[in-house]
Amino acid sequence: MIKQYLFQRPARLRMLIAASVSGVVTLSAALAQTVPLSPSTDKTTPLRVVSAQQSSADDGSTDQAPKDENAEGEAVAFIQDVIDRAGKALTNEEADDAKRLADFQDVLREALALPFLSKFMIGLKAYDQMNDEQRTRYNAIFPEYITRQYAKQFEGILGQPLEVTDTKSLRNNIFVRTQFIRQNGTTINVDWRTRPTKEGGHEIRDIIVNSNSIMRVKRREFEAVLEREGIDGLINILIEEVNSSNA
Repeated sequence: MIKQYLFQRPARLRMLIAASVSGVVTLSAALAQTVPLSPSTDKTTPLRVVSAQQSSADDGSTDQAPKDENAEGEAVAFIQDVIDRAGKALTNEEADDAKRLADFQDVLREALALPFLSKFMIGLKAYDQMNDEQRTRYNAIFPEYITRQYAKQFEGILGQPLEVTDTKSLRNNIFVRTQFIRQNGTTINVDWRTRPTKEGGHEIRDIIVNSNSIMRVKRREFEAVLEREGIDGLINILIEEVNSSNA
């Protein structure tokens, strides 16, 4: 298993978040616990797009678009391919732990809208305030950091049986709901917020696990650290987390 490569949150970051975000659910609370321990057993829950509406500031669109079956079909095929390749990477018994993690990260680097996610999670104001050195350091560490976060969350469910249960379009976004079926028969709903790219493909802009938007939860964590430590402090903590996972 790759768990020794998937870091535990340093004590300094835990203290900063606890001190700065009273009543806000952190990533470790909302995902590390909710995803594995609270799977959904309701197979008929309709796909909701509350997370998209809440995060509409990034594209200015909240209205539901006319159904485009071709576009939705392409989004479904894209997500199924990502899940298949990511699952094979994490469950490859012929590879060692480091190789499994590296292959999984490669899949996500290709699929995630990393430029958008990196700016959204730190906030456009903070991103614009960075000097060239800070932006270079942040852009270098962010892909490594966020793909390890996703690896930690998906290690236990990728490779399990799944089905696509719903799709929904919101202007430029196409949501694809997948349902992973665990060995005990319970299910986990994972909604993938995708968007067509200018190159004719698709990219992932958010992953919503049992109604928890990873993107929005991470943004709250980043905001908490920025308030107390500033941009350099946040970058240093991200580097610390990645380095600690390699120890």
